[in-house]
Amino acid sequence: MDDILFISDTSDGQNWGCYETSRQLRNLLLGSVNIQHTVFLNKIRDPARTTVRPSLIDVQYLIGECLKIFKSSSPVYRRLLDHGFRPAKHMFDIYPRVIDQFENKSELFLESDLFNKYFPDPDKIDQVVINGEGSIHGNRTKSRMLLFFAFIWQIKLKKPTHIVNHTLQIDTPELKEMIKVIYPQLNSIAFREPVSKSEYHSKIGDTGNTIQAADAAWLLEESLTKTELNTILREGGMSVWHPTEIQPTFDFTDRYICVSGGSGFGHGKEDSEKISKIVQSLLDKDIDANILLVAPAQHDEHILIRVAESFSLPLAKVSNNSLVGASIIGNSELYLGGRWHGSIFALLNGVSLINFEANTFKMRALKQMVETDHPLHPIHNLGSKSDEIAKSAKNELNRKQRRDNKGSFRQIKNYARYNTAGIIDVK
Repeated sequence: MDDILFISDTSDGQNWGCYETSRQLRNLLLGSVNIQHTVFLNKIRDPARTTVRPSLIDVQYLIGECLKIFKSSSPVYRRLLDHGFRPAKHMFDIYPRVIDQFENKSELFLESDLFNKYFPDPDKIDQVVINGEGSIHGNRTKSRMLLFFAFIWQIKLKKPTHIVNHTLQIDTPELKEMIKVIYPQLNSIAFREPVSKSEYHSKIGDTGNTIQAADAAWLLEESLTKTELNTILREGGMSVWHPTEIQPTFDFTDRYICVSGGSGFGHGKEDSEKISKIVQSLLDKDIDANILLVAPAQHDEHILIRVAESFSLPLAKVSNNSLVGASIIGNSELYLGGRWHGSIFALLNGVSLINFEANTFKMRALKQMVETDHPLHPIHNLGSKSDEIAKSAKNELNRKQRRDNKGSFRQIKNYARYNTAGIIDVK
């Protein structure tokens, strides 16, 4: 069996979906390869750095950025920060920001101590698998780091390299140039939904190495029962916060709905207020179910803790493990939120959906993939849509029986296994 380097294991991602995806993806990989070394997500998000001497290309990059100061319509302080101070500081960084810097900075990285810190025993690596979960989009550190490591291993070190289990949204010129150079040279590219594959083919082309896969979290088979959830909560094995109860109580055998945030929200008070208006409308409609706030991601807790305090509601925290989190959502009557994996956990168990849009097109892509007619609401006008959302929720709660999705998602589960289809024994 080949020995692989697994880059961006999201088990440390403070997110139920991140943990479950990597758990299932590792299980898939271990069926055919050995995982020789793992680089975890937080080493990608917050990489170890060192300074290097700028090259001519770095100087050209800085000049190009400085010219944007005069073209941008942003406030002056923003233009100076984004196109002056930050690029000047970045000139000395070992990591690239644009594709023209990849060649020189990859040589510097390979010669630095950082290479061995990230990748001990590189000679023992046969193939490289990069988990793109959480999406590759925008000019973000994580997106650039994953592409930089793909460039190093595939193009510089000539090791078979794969990017799997991901949404790709080509939404900036800088990212498009990186994708255009790196993706066609990869051994395989596995997309977790169809919109990413279509976007790649339309903007870059059919490069003959793409795979239509699905998120590995679709392979989750286990689910705790309502009674088991009650027992776990009673015995202190579940993390639930309440503004007035030291030991919160909640009966999972009663009807309840789950309300969460999503990646499309910010962290501000106005984001909490959008959800508060929805909760108030649900209460005004006198829905036939309890309301449980759930935080599948750390980001959601910042928003929902204010909502919990305003309405004296319980909040299931992100510190619960993914099986407990998935089972909380899976035993509800309705999932109302903008989380990709929260929606998958709901769909796997026949739970109705009312979704919010995300920070990429992924929620729209999920709806297209599962071919359901559930509502999908933009974030910007959620407050004004609160009555409409509450009415939809009440209609779903009046549905006589749960949806039977087990058979309809069998093909999607098969797609989830295709994430490793491009990984073959190359010895």
